Amino acid sequence: MPLLCEGEPGTPLGWPASRRQFRFCVPPGHTAVLYSDGLVENRKRGLDAGLAELCSVVTEAPPEVVGSPHMLLDFLVDRMLAGYEQDDDVTVLAIHVPPTTKSD
Repeated sequence: MPLLCEGEPGTPLGWPASRRQFRFCVPPGHTAVLYSDGLVENRKRGLDAGLAELCSVVTEAPPEVVGSPHMLLDFLVDRMLAGYEQDDDVTVLAIHVPPTTKSD
């Protein structure tokens, strides 16, 4: 089940500005995805609809995709942007924390 952590909008990455810090814990075996508004919002899809679609797309991702940041990024971008004219930049970062083993 996807968990959305809401944060305050900020300036683009690389732009000199102070930012509010946000901390969260990614449990072993889970993946965190950070993204810009261009992934979920465009002229034909509002923010709320885009966030709902993102949750749906993530839920449909097979386990082998979720466990691989590269595959997950391709999966999300392909499905979230399909059928939409791209009118904004898209930034997506996936971080996967490997599951722990009994010796850990």
